[in-house]
Amino acid sequence: MEPPSTTDQSIAAKLKGLRAGAGLGLAALAVQSGISRSALWRIENARAGATADQLARLALAYGTTLSGLLHGIDREFEAVVRRRHQELWTDPFSGLRRRTVSPEGPKLAGRVWECELPADAAFTEDMPAGTSGARHLVVLEGRLHVTLGGRTNLLVPVDCLRYRPTGPVTFVTESKSEAWFLLFEA
Repeated sequence: MEPPSTTDQSIAAKLKGLRAGAGLGLAALAVQSGISRSALWRIENARAGATADQLARLALAYGTTLSGLLHGIDREFEAVVRRRHQELWTDPFSGLRRRTVSPEGPKLAGRVWECELPADAAFTEDMPAGTSGARHLVVLEGRLHVTLGGRTNLLVPVDCLRYRPTGPVTFVTESKSEAWFLLFEA
């Protein structure tokens, strides 16, 4: 088997980052895009190159154009990521806003998200075991209840929760307190 091209690796990193930023599991993205879960896994892990049709379907699933989906994949990486260039995703159900402050790149591991969850809201991210690296969640403002592995942790400003996702992770705010936090993935 031929090693993946730099372009395939760049596309894989971009697609993996988009899916994580959207809080989607492979199964959910498979339904939205019409691409099988196994094909998505192969594309996101640079085991197979994506076809033009698959890229067009993924662009539609993410609500962007094909050029928007591929924007920036041919660059090494930008040293400074300006706010106006940071991808912002909002969950229509919980109101969670997740800004990709520092995206993963072909030559950079890890990423950083700035997240805001409104008061009296809940958001669940379904993370299949082994699909992600370690995470560090730092609360900047508010109170945030985070449940993973059957255990709920109450976090207040400057508390840090370190974990490896192995299933659903639920974020809940209290009725009078929105939460603003940073999420780092290594």
